[in-house]
Amino acid sequence: LSPDTRIQPREKAYGWAAGYRYDDSSIVGFSHTHFSGTGHSDLGDILVMPFTGTPGLERGDPEKPRSGYASRFRHDDEKAEPGY
Repeated sequence: LSPDTRIQPREKAYGWAAGYRYDDSSIVGFSHTHFSGTGHSDLGDILVMPFTGTPGLERGDPEKPRSGYASRFRHDDEKAEPGY
């Protein structure tokens, strides 16, 4: 599983082919597959999103926090290293 920060229309999706972009500030979920190839599904094929509270059924607008099920995040306290 890896994060998807936006799911764009097909004509804009190439920039998010890996699912994650560092400069985005919201996560729409975590998917099992990314950029499957020509003629196949792209981005978020099997998307899961952990949550608490009332479930949202729409992604919402990434520019408007809490408008859907996407979650905001920031890199301020992020830690990443091999084996962590």
